[in-house]
Amino acid sequence: MAPPAPGSDAYVAAYADCGVAVSRYVGGDWHDARLGIHVALPDTSSWAAGGRAAVCTAYVFEDVSTGLASGRSGPLLGALAGRTNMTDLLDLQLHCVDVVSQPSSDGWYQTLNGLSTGRCDQPHAGEYIGTVPVAGATRPTDDELATAMTAACRTKAAAFLGLGQVQFDQRTDIRVTWPGLSNDQWQAGEHTQRCFALVPYASKVQTSLKGLGAGALPTLN
Repeated sequence: MAPPAPGSDAYVAAYADCGVAVSRYVGGDWHDARLGIHVALPDTSSWAAGGRAAVCTAYVFEDVSTGLASGRSGPLLGALAGRTNMTDLLDLQLHCVDVVSQPSSDGWYQTLNGLSTGRCDQPHAGEYIGTVPVAGATRPTDDELATAMTAACRTKAAAFLGLGQVQFDQRTDIRVTWPGLSNDQWQAGEHTQRCFALVPYASKVQTSLKGLGAGALPTLN
């Protein structure tokens, strides 16, 4: 008898349990931080011998789009609940990001090659605005995902700025993006996307956009 395969109900359930455990451990939703999670189930021989314990690991990343571990070491216990020190809290929470890309002809971005995390009091082009669930028993197609995430993240952006949806839709200087959701991520059990608000390539800001409303972008130039 083999252990549950990625995509199976048991594997997805183990991933969900890991997410709950990590959120409890760090003192907040792990999606709101520079954190990823990984679940390792027993190998075939251990499973055949009766092993059923899953190993749940949390790790820190530097770039939201890749989610690759940063090599950071240190305690994560209570890091999002202020039970460590303020440096840990500020370091781990997802706030502002800079876009790794070349400018497009319309003043925005070509292919997004990265969303590197940083401080909001430093020049940046994007900001984390929350998460949205991806519905369905199977992974949506890329086109379906793009349509659903654009709508859901724009709703998040409107609330983040303190605008109604119609008011936000009238703004042409703020767009949204999300890191993407590969089939491997879906099979592992990740059915949530992080949303980010973006400003144009040449309009970097040096403060948060939260509560900006219909005001002008606080650009550097």
